[in-house]
Amino acid sequence: MATEYEIMDKVKETPLDQASRRDFLLREKGPVDSAVIVQNPFLSLYTLDFVNNEAVFVETPPEVDLCLEQFYYIAQYEHALRVIGVPIEEMVSLGRDLPLDDQKLVFIYSTGRAGSTLAGQIFAQLDGVANISEPDALTDLVAYRHFYPENKVELNDLANAVVRLMCQVKAPGGHVIKGRSFAMEIGDILYDLFPAAKIVFLYRDAKSYMFSSLRAYDDGIQRSEEEFKQFLVELRAWAETLIPLLADVPDDHWLSPTALVMYAWLSPMHQYVKLYEEGVPMLAIDYDSWLAAPRETAVAMLDYCGMAPSDLTAVYAALEQDSQAGTVLSRNAVKEHHAFLDMADPDELNDLLETQPLINTADFVAPNTLSLASG
Repeated sequence: MATEYEIMDKVKETPLDQASRRDFLLREKGPVDSAVIVQNPFLSLYTLDFVNNEAVFVETPPEVDLCLEQFYYIAQYEHALRVIGVPIEEMVSLGRDLPLDDQKLVFIYSTGRAGSTLAGQIFAQLDGVANISEPDALTDLVAYRHFYPENKVELNDLANAVVRLMCQVKAPGGHVIKGRSFAMEIGDILYDLFPAAKIVFLYRDAKSYMFSSLRAYDDGIQRSEEEFKQFLVELRAWAETLIPLLADVPDDHWLSPTALVMYAWLSPMHQYVKLYEEGVPMLAIDYDSWLAAPRETAVAMLDYCGMAPSDLTAVYAALEQDSQAGTVLSRNAVKEHHAFLDMADPDELNDLLETQPLINTADFVAPNTLSLASG
């Protein structure tokens, strides 16, 4: 049995924060049949609350198409009308056998700041294709793996149900799921569950990633030196649950903004190389290809996924737009951000990378990269 909640207020601190049940002030209304999560097409999985053993679903208005949104988790929060909480075991039971053709499924992974939102918006232009861009339930699965590494069977069951529930939306042309950069850390699990799905990985060189990330994620809050140190401590504590390579760094080892960004880039890169060497078929696309040959890059990506349309007009139109327009990460929104950017240290970045055994240069080229930058 599930529980229906009335949303009394929305209290999320910043739009980019990881989705949480605490984003809402809720008032319990009463029990409802858990089957509502597979019967109501306007309910979507928002987050997995492992503390309260509850899968949190939000209902959004019929006129809001979450598959056209740049950031699924932000749109869910902004448009949420009510909340349904379902015991996680019941969510798994209801989701495990939902139909899903993984031959029409695409997973987009990335380092972040590498054109993945643009890639998702390209797929969103295709008739009959559902683009699910950054559902935070995948982020929750990464955190679950961090906290409960021994629960492999449970994690597989969770991941299977989560993906199938997200893909309930009718899409005869297929489903495209683009996680946040952290989702690469469960790429092995999703491949085992859905081996016929196509996998695309987008990345850019570490140096430009550092500058882009520090500019984009500057929250604009003025802090004293001590306040900023505390901010970094809290940021690291959260990030360690989602970035395995960062979690391996001793707690007493101070990490600067440049170091934190380096691990955020390195961890998904490391996971991609590991999976590729294990034989997982994937296509990598470097960011410079989007800049130098956007149309050719888009077509190559769609061809690889078996989704290239005969008419590319809408795809080409999407390439002319700011894929993050209207969000806190739009070009206009971040162009004046300098506080974090001023802390970027390319020399420190290179020194840190030189200590790494696998990927130790900022311009590392991932295997099986589609690179059209020179063409």
